Amino acid sequence: MSGWFYTKSGFASDHTVGPLPEKEMARLISIGKLGKNSVVCHPVQTNNDWVPLRKSPLFEIYENFHLEVKREAAAKKREKKRQRLEREREIEAAKQEKKEARKKQQAEQLAAQRKRQRTAASNARTASPVNESSKPMAAHSKKDYPYLSQYLRIAEILVDVTHGILFFILFVYIVLGIIGLIRMASLGNLSAQYGFLLSLGIIAGGVLSFYSILWSRIISFAFLEFIKVVVNIESNTRK
Repeated sequence: MSGWFYTKSGFASDHTVGPLPEKEMARLISIGKLGKNSVVCHPVQTNNDWVPLRKSPLFEIYENFHLEVKREAAAKKREKKRQRLEREREIEAAKQEKKEARKKQQAEQLAAQRKRQRTAASNARTASPVNESSKPMAAHSKKDYPYLSQYLRIAEILVDVTHGILFFILFVYIVLGIIGLIRMASLGNLSAQYGFLLSLGIIAGGVLSFYSILWSRIISFAFLEFIKVVVNIESNTRK
């Protein structure tokens, strides 16, 4: 009877199992009952000699089986890696979704806050029109009178420069009067008396001129402020 035999180690001694078909031998290889060093025999395949499985035709089945096992192990490893990467992508996607939701919520909160601020500012303008009308040179007044603020600034500079020059001249005038007053007082004759009175008049005139220049300065700045107020009122009336 043709078939495969193999030796099986027992408690007391080894014994022979067989004959078995090649399919059964392949099953034993697949479940690990037969290894590459197991001793097998076949009347035709091994010429009825007992040889290690690795030197028999069954070794091809053994190699194919273990190659398939390695491929399955590699496939399982790849599947585990794919599943791990998939879980990592899902976790990252969830984090990104939470981040986007948080950004959206912050944007909505910011938009709501700006809306409340605009509403509050609008209510404040409606509730206090006097405060709005008191603003110097609103944006639309600048648009209606583009050079007026420059003219007013130039006028203020001219007033400052002109009155500064007048105050300087007046100061020199009074100082010269005081010097003349001191010199005439030291002479003691009639001409000196007239000179003394003249110097005293010069000083008194200088003092009056000082107050006149000061008054002129106040009037000039008041007039410039009046122009600003008139323009501002006209601009708010258009609004």
